[in-house]
Amino acid sequence: MPWKVTRGAGAWISRLRLSGRAAEANYGSWWNAIASTREGAYALTYVVDDEEDYRTRGWYGDANSFGAKQLLEMGSVGRESRVLEIGCGMARIGREMAPHVREWHGADISKNMLHLARERTEGMDNVFLHELPDVSLGLFADESFDFVYATIVFMHLDKEDLFQYLVEARRVLKPDRFAYFDTWNLLHPDTYRQWRRTQESNIGSHKVRGRIQFATPVELRSYLEDVGFDVLRLDDDKLLRALCRRGPVRSHEPDDGRPPFGYIDVPRNGGTVRGELHVEGWALDDIERIEVFLDGSQRLGEAQLGRPRPDVAEAFPRYSRSASCGFVLDVGGTSPPSGRHTLQVVATDAHGAATDLAGNYRTFVFGT
Repeated sequence: MPWKVTRGAGAWISRLRLSGRAAEANYGSWWNAIASTREGAYALTYVVDDEEDYRTRGWYGDANSFGAKQLLEMGSVGRESRVLEIGCGMARIGREMAPHVREWHGADISKNMLHLARERTEGMDNVFLHELPDVSLGLFADESFDFVYATIVFMHLDKEDLFQYLVEARRVLKPDRFAYFDTWNLLHPDTYRQWRRTQESNIGSHKVRGRIQFATPVELRSYLEDVGFDVLRLDDDKLLRALCRRGPVRSHEPDDGRPPFGYIDVPRNGGTVRGELHVEGWALDDIERIEVFLDGSQRLGEAQLGRPRPDVAEAFPRYSRSASCGFVLDVGGTSPPSGRHTLQVVATDAHGAATDLAGNYRTFVFGT
């Protein structure tokens, strides 16, 4: 018998009352509260009339999500494929995908969602459901899946957790195989208005753990490429939809188009300098020169490059020159006048991009 579901999803969600400490709850408790009833689980995953409608959306997709049919085609998934869905919910897509693959694995952080998924996939021998203990796919071995996807999930995650799932998704995916992810696009006018309407109720201690969140196209692409995915397709509409292939984790090359960045260790901001002025720090990208200026106009000289910085190499191992990215300049000759001064440290890369590492705010007091 089909399970009848009411259309009033918005009204139902507004009646849902979570703990007053919702901002501190984990994802599992938030989703368990949502999925404490079948009506709640259906309402938040999509408003439907009945199970037949839910299954149709699971195969063909809907206004928010691709369905199993599209994902099978996009991921080049076949009868011998092992597939993983991150945040599988009630197995809306998995139930329809499973007959077309060798194994379908659904992972979710909510035991209540998984309970409903088990009911919906009862009797399907190639369906495997897994409760995630945290923001990790540590249950699964490296390079163990032919296709990994997450749909209508990442928009409920804090950015740090979204990024960690991408790291993990790449780890469990076989080399050169495909992955699919989506989230809401902050820069689309309609979704921006949605963010603008909701942001005032999600600030400070009032943040709800599973609140709707957004990303920009550049941001999502940066995350994907940073963890080692080749982005084959990125739809830029209300929903950002990314089809990716597992590639190598690359070092950042000198021609990656990124501007220089770094830090000034000496002198400390607001500190006092006595004797000769000594400037020291580090900079990354394909650095060609670093010039030091006093008070915005007086050029003090060009720093010596190539100083060892093992601490920076540990923090930025994917930059090939990070182990020797330090610089130093000892300013001899005429000392600055006593009093407060500003310092500008301009790093320029081989492509002419320049960055003031001091950010136009580095000040120091020179005293004899």
